[in-house]
Amino acid sequence: MATIRPARPVDAAAIADLIRSAAEASFLPDLSDAGKTRFLSDHTNEAMAARLQSSDFRYDIAEEDGVVVGLVGVRRGTHLFSLYVVPKTQGCGIGRMLWNHVKERSLTTAAVAFT
Repeated sequence: MATIRPARPVDAAAIADLIRSAAEASFLPDLSDAGKTRFLSDHTNEAMAARLQSSDFRYDIAEEDGVVVGLVGVRRGTHLFSLYVVPKTQGCGIGRMLWNHVKERSLTTAAVAFT
């Protein structure tokens, strides 16, 4: 069973790896070369470390046996920015669990709407 916890800067590499692997298994092949380059440059280990330290973003990760299997990112407390699940664990309810987690938190804090 996956557990959810706030992401920490030390998780940046695992998060970036998860995002890249999930993207490669789904939409990345459909992007133009310029789109692929842009996406990958926005999701380097360094870019994720910077986002994890930004007050504009909050990331939570799902772990199973200490391994990151999903993540959700919210921008400014009201906007779903990213939601990724490791391809081999998709269909197991991790994405839904992460979605419900951030939706509940966002709607019970200062958020008027959650998008």
